[in-house]
Amino acid sequence: MKVILNDRQFKIIEVLKRQESCLTSSEIAKKLSISSKTVQNEILDINKKYKKRVIESKKGKGYWLKDKSILYNDEQKRIMNDNRKISIVKELIMQNEVDYYELADKLSISTSLLNKHIKELNKEISDRFNVFIMRKMNKLYFKGENVNKQKVVVYYLLEESETSNFDLAILESYFSSLDVQFIRNTIYKYVSENKIFVTDFELMSILLHVLTAQLNQKFQEYDLEDGFSKYLYSETGMLLNKEVASRIDQSFKLSLGNHLASDCLDYKNFLISVFDEIKKDYSIDFSNNNELINGLALHLKYAVQRCKMNMQLKNPLLKEFQKKYVLVYDIATYISAKFLDKTSLHLNENEVSYIAMHLLGALQKLNTEKLKVVLVSPYGKAVEKIIVDKLSNITNVKYCGNYSFLDTKGITRDKPDLILTLVNLDLYQPYEVYKIEDYLNPNEYKLIEKLVKQIRINTAYRNLTIMQCFDENLFLRIDSVNSKNDLINIMCENLYKNGFVREDFIEQVYKRESIAPTCFSDLIAIPHSIKKSALKSGVCVAILKQPVTWNEYNVRLVFLFALDKTFDQIPKLYELILDTIDNQDKYNQLIESANYSTFISILMKGRN
Repeated sequence: MKVILNDRQFKIIEVLKRQESCLTSSEIAKKLSISSKTVQNEILDINKKYKKRVIESKKGKGYWLKDKSILYNDEQKRIMNDNRKISIVKELIMQNEVDYYELADKLSISTSLLNKHIKELNKEISDRFNVFIMRKMNKLYFKGENVNKQKVVVYYLLEESETSNFDLAILESYFSSLDVQFIRNTIYKYVSENKIFVTDFELMSILLHVLTAQLNQKFQEYDLEDGFSKYLYSETGMLLNKEVASRIDQSFKLSLGNHLASDCLDYKNFLISVFDEIKKDYSIDFSNNNELINGLALHLKYAVQRCKMNMQLKNPLLKEFQKKYVLVYDIATYISAKFLDKTSLHLNENEVSYIAMHLLGALQKLNTEKLKVVLVSPYGKAVEKIIVDKLSNITNVKYCGNYSFLDTKGITRDKPDLILTLVNLDLYQPYEVYKIEDYLNPNEYKLIEKLVKQIRINTAYRNLTIMQCFDENLFLRIDSVNSKNDLINIMCENLYKNGFVREDFIEQVYKRESIAPTCFSDLIAIPHSIKKSALKSGVCVAILKQPVTWNEYNVRLVFLFALDKTFDQIPKLYELILDTIDNQDKYNQLIESANYSTFISILMKGRN
């Protein structure tokens, strides 16, 4: 009999397995940072799932594990293995080499299991990134180009963000005096009524802030101004202090207000500086994410007050967060260390986890669109219905229809992310294709779900790589220029001034222009150098109030590519920009963009 245990139940069995004597519910609760009541309820549920008393209790003594031969199911083993693999990657990235035996001890596993994990990791990363984990003289190290090693870190960061789900029961047990489900529904209702887009993870984060605020009623004055705080009070009678209200408004993309914006300026500058350092170690750039910077600056501003008053926040999701999001939490710890240097104030692990939640939300937003899936099946509506019903249980999937294998235009019309087929297909090389061998077999849909997750991670990685080419310093609004050469000079000078290219880059751009035109319509021009020689990849954007003549065309929007030799997303970068030609409304919005943040949000809108 296969028994599915949740994470808390698994931990309770782990604790009891290590004990020879009885443990009370309070002792177990203390070890796991949960309530005694939760421990009692979980043990009842464990026994119910096994249909026997695998955990016995004795009045006045506590609990003990009667059956120590209990085996954990495959999913629980997978979670533990994945966490270990991420820890191995982190250790290897942060150090040039790691002692083989010390790493096994640190992970509390045998050397044979460490070997198994290394073998699995090498299988995952060798083909994708051309990087290998090597062992020499009992030292482990990455072998491969530095840029490829950095891609490994980014990949696992994005993989962590793809699994951002939390068990609501943890919050229900911690905030037992509150109706957590009702409060969550109230937040969701407000979001829906006001047509505010937030991810599931952001909803969980907002819920946690609201609940935590109820445990800190002494802290600051209340906020009952128009907006979410007033709505929450009218629906639930719950009050929010000024800090929480401001942070939630920021999550809902509402204005910080001039006084808050100026108060946070010091922390925004601090974060921009720290994010530059993080980019060097983790190869991920948060410095252009204004939404993240604003939200986190506000958090740090109030964190100073909490530290001084010795009232740091508690986070009931702390242990789960530390276990699931090793790399994200590690970056948050780095920020807290820099915060200590700046303020001489120490943020405890609960406060660090809130910083990590901001980072995780930013990572998750790299890929918020649903994956488009089409079906190729000749077997009629009944079979289609069975498959579609199964797909409805997979999150972040949009079903786009069933097509004949002869209808190539129909299959590719919506640019699907995944083609599911019941017949052999070999015509759709640019698309991910999965052949369903047995549509009645549940394992097929587990494999499809795994593939969906993989596609989302790859897409998020691609989006991140492309997004990092754009920079506010490379965004230009120009009234008019005399010629296209004048414009090229201005844009190349801008790239040079901001450290993206060498001084001779302009010569390579003119050389490319002399070979063939880089403008194909009255809408946009895409000049670039004759080879990938930039110091770092960047795209300079120029929006002209008056069009400039460019090889017989009158152009108002110009993208100048400066790409380094490691940039591997050229087709997708072109696709992103050329999509503007196919969408006149989008093009009009782009050329009317008053600032960089508006421009980039329009450009990236609707990208998977």
